[in-house]
Amino acid sequence: MKLAPNFDHSEFTKTAWDKLDQRTQIELQAMANLLQVIRTEVGKPIVISSGVRSLADYKRLQSQGLNPSPTSDHFYGTKVPCQSGSAAFKKYGVTYNIAVGAVDIVCPSMDAVAFYNLIAKMRYAGKIKTGQLLLEKNKTMWVHIANFMDPFLSPSDKTLRGDWSLNGMGYSLDNGKTWTKLDQTKKEYLPKNLK
Repeated sequence: MKLAPNFDHSEFTKTAWDKLDQRTQIELQAMANLLQVIRTEVGKPIVISSGVRSLADYKRLQSQGLNPSPTSDHFYGTKVPCQSGSAAFKKYGVTYNIAVGAVDIVCPSMDAVAFYNLIAKMRYAGKIKTGQLLLEKNKTMWVHIANFMDPFLSPSDKTLRGDWSLNGMGYSLDNGKTWTKLDQTKKEYLPKNLK
C-alpha cells in the first residue's frame, strides 16, 4: 500500500496495514509524508533501513550487540516494558508508550554526513518539522529521524520526555553509547569531515 509517491507501507514494517493499530497508522502516514518532502528535495532514492520496531526486534538488536533504546520512537506507541530499577522505569514507570514514530534512513548516492546536513538545512529553513534528527554509526552511518511530536503528545508527555528526546540534533559514532549535541540556536551542522 502506497503511503506517499515514493514510499510503500512495507518499507516501514512487515506487519499488514490492517493489523496495525490506528495510532501506528497515523504515525506511519506522518512519517511517509515527511520522507516524501525530503525525497523530493534530494531528488534521489532514500532507503529505510529500520522502521517500526516490535519487542522482538528490540531483543534481536540487543542480541546482535547493538544498543537500541527502550524509549525509541521506532516503537510507534507500542507499550515497551521498562526494566525495574532502570532509568526508564524511574522516569516512565512500568511501560513506555509515548513514542511518536521514527525511521533510520540512508541515501545510497549521498555521503551520510551530507545527507544529514541537507535534512538539517531543510529543518532550519522551516521546510520540514521533525522530532529527533541524529546521525548514528555502528559499522556504517545512517540518519535517524523522528516525527514532529506536537500532533501526537500531550503537554505532560512532552515535559516527561524532555527537549533532547523530542527534537534533539546530534550524532553518535559509537552506536548510541555517547552523543554529541548540536546547538540548534546557532543552526549548527555536522562537521563535513566526520567519519
